[in-house]
Amino acid sequence: MARVLSQRKKKNLSVNIHPSALPAFEFYQEQSFLFDPNILSPAALSLMNKHQIFQGTHPSEKQYFIFSGFTTLNFSLNTFNIKDATVLTYSNLSDSEIKEIAWLSVCRTFLSSLQNKRLEIFRIALNQSVPKDVIHSLFNSSPLTQSLLSEHTHLSISGLKKQNKEIEDISNIQIVDIFESLKGVYDER
Repeated sequence: MARVLSQRKKKNLSVNIHPSALPAFEFYQEQSFLFDPNILSPAALSLMNKHQIFQGTHPSEKQYFIFSGFTTLNFSLNTFNIKDATVLTYSNLSDSEIKEIAWLSVCRTFLSSLQNKRLEIFRIALNQSVPKDVIHSLFNSSPLTQSLLSEHTHLSISGLKKQNKEIEDISNIQIVDIFESLKGVYDER
């Protein structure tokens, strides 16, 4: 059962991401978003995140571990102020339940804000990072295939394959550039 964390209990708390939610948090932080938060003013970001609800555990008087709510625009542990946040605390969730909640939160955010030209990159990243049971729960299939993604979006399979080809071309260029750079270093010796 969830309870709102009182202002008294928020004092002197160390806040971190729950270890079971850390892979979802890191995956979220590595992605590109439709809107660049750097062009919004701090006041606009604060206003947009003002009523966000954070979920976590409170294992000791001094610690709070977030597992949901970190999918707000421009979230950072460095600037997060728990005293100003609406925080729910859970005392009886298992690590697997926490992991599932974190990944579903991340997927909910991305599925409502993906750029068409990044769908194939997202599909690949999703299949590599998100637990297979979560993918299966969302799409009734694991892994998420190009065909299934095409059904859920307005991009054709051929469009996804074209994006895949562009990804491969970029990867090949970067590998060649690295080898060329190394070759130049050894040629100078």
